[in-house]
Amino acid sequence: MLGYCICMKSIHIDRNRRLRDDPGTGHNRWHPDIEPLLEVAPGEDILLETRDAADGQVKPHMVFEDLARNDKKAGHPLTGPIFVKGAKPGDILEIEFVDLIPQKPWLDSDSPGRWLFTRNF
Repeated sequence: MLGYCICMKSIHIDRNRRLRDDPGTGHNRWHPDIEPLLEVAPGEDILLETRDAADGQVKPHMVFEDLARNDKKAGHPLTGPIFVKGAKPGDILEIEFVDLIPQKPWLDSDSPGRWLFTRNF
């Protein structure tokens, strides 16, 4: 339908930048003083883009020895936080993932020290 748009709250990231260079999209630890980036109602759909666990440092052309040179303090980037209206500390929230779309190529680890790059999901 022309002219019709379903708009939802979202957080988009620039995959060419690391979290430290784009701090308005997330954080790397849980802390009560970190202000929410979005406020949503219960049941509201949102779109979140996320970074990989190494914050973009692992590339398809790398070999195992390259991993030793990665910034070890940069791992575990988190998108958000998200504030859910009416939620209180200690509440259990149910989250439904409507769709997951991996960035290609994506990286998976099947055992410590072994990395697999996959072209097909």
